[in-house]
Amino acid sequence: MDPVTGTFWVTDRRRSTITPFNLETGEADAPIGLNGVPRGLAFGMDGLWLAAEGWVYRINSHSHEVTATQMPEGVTATGVAIDEETGTIWISTCAVD
Repeated sequence: MDPVTGTFWVTDRRRSTITPFNLETGEADAPIGLNGVPRGLAFGMDGLWLAAEGWVYRINSHSHEVTATQMPEGVTATGVAIDEETGTIWISTCAVD
């Protein structure tokens, strides 16, 4: 759950999507399509950060605007950690042959 907005996020590995839910109303917004299978996420720096194989996404906590960054060829993003004090985003990866 996003600590800034209280939005609950659900990943769907089969469809490669992430969907925001409003817990107060019980309603879901439209799913956000991803270019890879969602693997790990973290909240911080006013957004949700999501590792999805060949991509890392930042979804703005308020607007749900999506920014995508492609990983180098052959590298799979598997997890995310955030150090808000230093403004650093850490991505765990594995190399694929």
